[in-house]
Amino acid sequence: RPLDSSRVMKDWTHHPLVIQAEELLRAEGFSTDAVVLPSGTALFVAEDVYSVAAITASDSWHQAAPDIDLLATDFANWALSRSPRDKQWDLYLILLVSTPVIEDEELAEIEELVSDVRYVRRLVRHGVPLDMGCIRTALAPLLTIQLPPRISERDPFKALVAALRSQGVDA
Repeated sequence: RPLDSSRVMKDWTHHPLVIQAEELLRAEGFSTDAVVLPSGTALFVAEDVYSVAAITASDSWHQAAPDIDLLATDFANWALSRSPRDKQWDLYLILLVSTPVIEDEELAEIEELVSDVRYVRRLVRHGVPLDMGCIRTALAPLLTIQLPPRISERDPFKALVAALRSQGVDA
């Protein structure tokens, strides 16, 4: 649905990493939408039965860093304003940063930011290329765990019988 552009002061929905993240999360069964927060900030939100996540992206850490605390508070206020739902308070604010962060000072800022889990869990993934596999890895905390094919395709009963037989236990 189109955003009410008259209310949008800053738009986080158009970065290529956000667009790819939306595609991935929608394919994983999340309901997705672009929302305008009370401050007029537009961002992409994905929701499933376990969590509500705001996905943002930036080309560099220093472009996004000044906005993250206010964005987290604004996102939490938006969630509070909605009708009560299961898992309403499992909120994530995820920032995908294209370029790697290598400066100690910036890494310390990120560490301090993600350690603050009041209201919203803040996750920063930096050095994320525009690659669906890398975006999947960056968003892994939201996704269901996928067993490797060698395990998920295995018949547990047959595996148990084979293991018992190898130990000398007859059928």
